[in-house]
Amino acid sequence: MRTSSPSGLAQLGVTATLWLIAPCGAQNVVASGYAPGKDDAMGRAVAAIGDTDRDGVVDWAVGAPRDDRGGSDRGTVTLYSGMTGKPLRKLQGVNPGDNFGYAVASAGDVDGDGNADILVGAPHEDNEEPELVLQRAGCVRVLSGRNGDVLRLLRGRASRAAFGWSVANVGDVNRDGHQDYAVGSPFFDKLGLADVGAVHLYSGRNGDLIRVLEGEEQGARFGWSISGLDDINRDRCADIAIGAEGAGDGEAVGIVHIYSGRNGRLVRSLECEQPGAYFGSAVAAAGDHNKDRRGDVLVGAWNAANAAQQPVGAVFVFSAKSGKQLRRLEGDGRHDHFGAAVAKLDDLDGDGRPEIAVGAPQDPARRAGYVKVFSSATGDVMHTFLGERRGDSFGTSLRQVGEPNADGAVRLLVGAPGAALGGGWKVFLVPKRSS
Repeated sequence: MRTSSPSGLAQLGVTATLWLIAPCGAQNVVASGYAPGKDDAMGRAVAAIGDTDRDGVVDWAVGAPRDDRGGSDRGTVTLYSGMTGKPLRKLQGVNPGDNFGYAVASAGDVDGDGNADILVGAPHEDNEEPELVLQRAGCVRVLSGRNGDVLRLLRGRASRAAFGWSVANVGDVNRDGHQDYAVGSPFFDKLGLADVGAVHLYSGRNGDLIRVLEGEEQGARFGWSISGLDDINRDRCADIAIGAEGAGDGEAVGIVHIYSGRNGRLVRSLECEQPGAYFGSAVAAAGDHNKDRRGDVLVGAWNAANAAQQPVGAVFVFSAKSGKQLRRLEGDGRHDHFGAAVAKLDDLDGDGRPEIAVGAPQDPARRAGYVKVFSSATGDVMHTFLGERRGDSFGTSLRQVGEPNADGAVRLLVGAPGAALGGGWKVFLVPKRSS
């Protein structure tokens, strides 16, 4: 694989490995990149954005929230071409300490120009109101995928609430034909209770606030993770899953709540009832695993214990229709942080069910991290991808990019914020397997 830094890439301040016609190496790496700065944490967040340059291919974005250019921890997001793997543009935070790029997601086409746009969270940005500064209240920007212009600016309204810690495209919750989005503030305080957490839901059509959902328990950190879901309650509106990894009377059991996108009512709650599991630290739409024609839910619990009471981490698949646990997957060893990131992959074995990708960024055996792809039908490991060096934190973030190719293979984007000097990412071609 050839690494290139032509003048255009150098001006963007990134180094990227060029997109290849065929995969290279044993792990089928088709594209990769890294941050040239030290401790930039590039790969802390990754997202499939959609087609931002109208070439017919889905592009992706990678956040580097500790990028110091322009000030310590100002943060950047780099947008990459899905066609070539080259950087299209770099987006930068406003102030030192903002941690712009801590969370990234697709916003859909907000401005109607035919290009996908981008949601970027800066959870530690100050909100400077008239005669008042809300420190570390947080901010989210909706940015044009076409040129990087700010389309909308959403600001946190409470000091140290970390608005923008999580962001998600949650689909069309109000049936106006536009994709809406949600923003998490897991350190929001409520009625004297610290770190209760909140999630704000916004209209993709005009940016208006649709509703606010709030946690109820001190230390719950409601909004730590967010995912849009399919219409699980058959009201013809997309629904929402919200993780509160610290819930459980101070024991960090964790919980995931599923809400109706149409009216904000609680549909059901998912639990694992294991103290210290941090259940809900990651959440994602799973697709239909049990063929009941309803999308299911993936939940990560990075510190869940196995039968031997070893904290190996776990990932759960729940039926969104019934709340029943369909499957439990576990990490290889103690403190792997298995389940720190989860993602749905399209069907790779021809059984009509989607597969499951799980990140374990801290595995003590190698200190490099790993990602495993599991069959949803059997729970068997289909593919394993490994970090390269101690401290890579490979698997901190992951997402499928685009649709399967003609051979049924999918592209898997994985973030490694500890790789090289300042973090990085890789895109793997995950091949289809005969059932």
